[in-house]
Amino acid sequence: MMTFDQARQHPNYGKIPADLLAELYNYVENHDKVTPFLRAVLYNDPVGAARVGSAAELSALKPLVAFIFVEVPAGCYGSQQTVDEWLRVITWTAAKLKRFKVAYQAAGLAGSDTFVFDDNEFVVGYAKYLIEYLESLFSTHARA
Repeated sequence: MMTFDQARQHPNYGKIPADLLAELYNYVENHDKVTPFLRAVLYNDPVGAARVGSAAELSALKPLVAFIFVEVPAGCYGSQQTVDEWLRVITWTAAKLKRFKVAYQAAGLAGSDTFVFDDNEFVVGYAKYLIEYLESLFSTHARA
């Protein structure tokens, strides 16, 4: 997939609003959730996209669809099932780990056995070890 800056400079893809393109990149690279408009486009639901899209989004629909078809990995668009499976994958970042730790601590204070983070349910006992593991990964990468 071309870089964000390359896409912004492209004669057709440059017509896609920067915030919409950034949202798509975050979806592909980090498995982040998307707005209803982009979700409808990724689902291959043009009626849904037309129903929820703003004027700016709808005017960028043709270059957006072309960009998705040519640049975006096929495993993350095309149907609701494909998109939902893509969103279930958790890509960990330091910021996401920090938010996860807050959710974990809140569950512990509440005496809960489980908690939900980014629409995924976690067992508190398992989360403790996941946090330790991820912290070790991020500290190793920070030293490298």
